[in-house]
Amino acid sequence: MIHKTFDNVEKAYDLLSKYWKDEANGAQMTEFKTFLKMIGSVKGKKVLDAGCGTGEYAMLLAKKGAIVSAIDFSKGMIKHAKINAKKENLDIFLKKADICSLPFEINSFDKIIIARVLGHVDDKNIIIAAKELMRVLKPKGEIIITMIHPSLGNTSNLIVKGKAYHLPRFNRTVQEHEKIFSKYNGKVSESKSLKIIPNFKKINPEAYEKLRGKDFIQLLKIIKS
Repeated sequence: MIHKTFDNVEKAYDLLSKYWKDEANGAQMTEFKTFLKMIGSVKGKKVLDAGCGTGEYAMLLAKKGAIVSAIDFSKGMIKHAKINAKKENLDIFLKKADICSLPFEINSFDKIIIARVLGHVDDKNIIIAAKELMRVLKPKGEIIITMIHPSLGNTSNLIVKGKAYHLPRFNRTVQEHEKIFSKYNGKVSESKSLKIIPNFKKINPEAYEKLRGKDFIQLLKIIKS
């Protein structure tokens, strides 16, 4: 049962951010190992986490030796990311910012990660976001993207404290992403589809049964020429 429907994604994440660290995220659990493998070595690399949430990936990459900057358009998420980074004594540049207007210079980053963010960007702004991401990425740099698989429809349900919150989502295939990013010298070099991992059944049996056997997460890597 849907507890609440949000049209404003920023407001939704602001409200839900204080509970985020307590949640077992099925999408993150599913993508985690493949995502890290696709990111590869980050030691000494400048990495941007675009849409960092409460900072889990940003902190992990910092621990692996990356020089990390992280942004999120939700003030609640950034607030908790800063708290989490401070607890871990990690030097991460964290800022509230929009993916369509990045506060960085041209060619700033070796790698950019975007975990389940672009699906919240509408068709008008995805072009702006792609241009901004490619602007701050160095030549030969990589963007690693994860998203809810487009076959699952155009809505997202976030399960927080046992309640489902309904958000809009804009589905795009790998080919559609390549068409968008190719306008700014980006080319898809790798893509993978993943089904939800069995371990999630222990966390949320109902959600697991709905997703079992279906493509759940899509990952892709884009390289800037």
